[in-house]
Amino acid sequence: MRSQTQICSVKRPEHANCGSEEVFGLTMCSVLDRIDRSLADENPVFVHCWARRGRTGTVIGCHLMRHELATSENVISEISDLRRYMPSGRDSSHHTPEQIRMVRNWKKGF
Repeated sequence: MRSQTQICSVKRPEHANCGSEEVFGLTMCSVLDRIDRSLADENPVFVHCWARRGRTGTVIGCHLMRHELATSENVISEISDLRRYMPSGRDSSHHTPEQIRMVRNWKKGF
């Protein structure tokens, strides 16, 4: 069984709004870098948020944009498509307008 890498843990719900690049006390770039390192080491990554405030979708959306797996036009629908594999996949991903703007404007490589 492969080990799982804990990227970061969110314990304070007031960090839920990802309108800026800072996410749970880490910059989005550093969160994405940690995910990329874990995947490069062939360790699975599980991204989640207990508060349902869009943090997971924001991280996943920026990851998709970083690696050109989505475009600014389809990134939100790509997140929804990926959610269909989750037990609660019928629920939409919760995003604030600021989070959507951040994801859609995320640049390749950042």
